[in-house]
Amino acid sequence: MTAVIQPALVFIPQSEKGQPGGVASLGSDGKVLPEQLPEMDVSTAMAGFDTKDSLADADGIVITDSAEDNTGKRVLWSKVKELLGKLYVPLTRKINKKALSSDITLSAADVGAAAASHTHALDALTGILPVNKGGTGQSSLEALLAALKQAGAVQIATGSYVGTGTFGADHPCSLTFDFLPTLIWLFGAGFGDMLWNSQTLANKSIVSPGDLTAAFQKYPFPFEDGYQSGGGAYPYEYVLEYYAAFQNNTLRWYAKYTQKSGNNQPVEMDSAAYQLNAAGTNYGWIAFG
Repeated sequence: MTAVIQPALVFIPQSEKGQPGGVASLGSDGKVLPEQLPEMDVSTAMAGFDTKDSLADADGIVITDSAEDNTGKRVLWSKVKELLGKLYVPLTRKINKKALSSDITLSAADVGAAAASHTHALDALTGILPVNKGGTGQSSLEALLAALKQAGAVQIATGSYVGTGTFGADHPCSLTFDFLPTLIWLFGAGFGDMLWNSQTLANKSIVSPGDLTAAFQKYPFPFEDGYQSGGGAYPYEYVLEYYAAFQNNTLRWYAKYTQKSGNNQPVEMDSAAYQLNAAGTNYGWIAFG
């Protein structure tokens, strides 16, 4: 058997390559030559489409997807509106009842502020500012303190002193105050680091001037009358008494510490620490009036 090959049925004639009604030519990269491709400009391709002015949420817009080699994609109008709403203020929104369809101007009255031309009367900003305008109504600190005192405000004063080491009726301690105190608290370390004594003094150093007179009188500290037992290997008896007086805003006080051993006569001992006047010791006080 003899086969006859007809070229017209197997091969594409060179005369038909790149010609109308023939086949497209391929470049060296194996792709169709650009000049033989149809129009690829989308805007040109869609130029003949009908227009639509009122869009529905289901309408689509054609885009090219840069993440997928610019393949064509369709985006719904509902999605476009959602994205635009995150970038722009809708025209339906208002500020102080003014539409945002154009630039707006807010006046002082719009926001409840005073106008630029607003002024205050000078007499309200100079001199002594009264209480009803936020001031004290006083011209000095001394005048203010006096006014507060007259109004019945609580007065507090503090101070300190250094003990001189003296004690007894011939060497009373004294403090003078700028006002009539109703309560005075004296405090100090007493006998160095002897904690029991420090606590004892703290418990017996609150004085109420209203309980005192101008003359010295025994102050009612919580001690029992008579001699108390003390000592250890060498027992003795002692009594500790406090005396205080108050006159002309001045408090005076002293302590009397008497010790007796066996049948010996009582002897007045050094009571400077009990009197809150130990030499070189710092003491403090607070007065309330």
